[in-house]
Amino acid sequence: MKNKFFWLVLLVLVCIILYLISIPKKTEKVELVRLDTVTIVRPTERIVVRKLKPKIVYLRDTIIQTQPFIASFDTIIKKDTIYLTYNFPTNEMNLDIKKGSDTFRIPQMVVTKVKPEKSVFEQTLPLFIGFTAGFLLSKIK
Repeated sequence: MKNKFFWLVLLVLVCIILYLISIPKKTEKVELVRLDTVTIVRPTERIVVRKLKPKIVYLRDTIIQTQPFIASFDTIIKKDTIYLTYNFPTNEMNLDIKKGSDTFRIPQMVVTKVKPEKSVFEQTLPLFIGFTAGFLLSKIK
């Protein structure tokens, strides 16, 4: 009985020593730092003026008959679009102003912590020690 107990204690001590040897002394965490840019686009509303009646100032006292016409103006200035039309016989103006969207760029630092992976030996050693200890304990009677 003493002989079996001695071997059992010796086996447990050897398993504990092997397990403590296999544990890494210091687990280092690796930090990955990357620079990420978030872009926020805020659309703007259109400015629309429809059927605006301009004030007419006559420079002559005689009236000149002309054909009906539509005069239009369309241009883009620094991401802003301006569209202007004028109808002659009805004397109406239309104005559309569309501004470019506002874009904000916000840089952000992203820090990710990554644990180093254990080797195959470090992963399977506790399993092997437990299997061996269980097998030897089942053989002692």
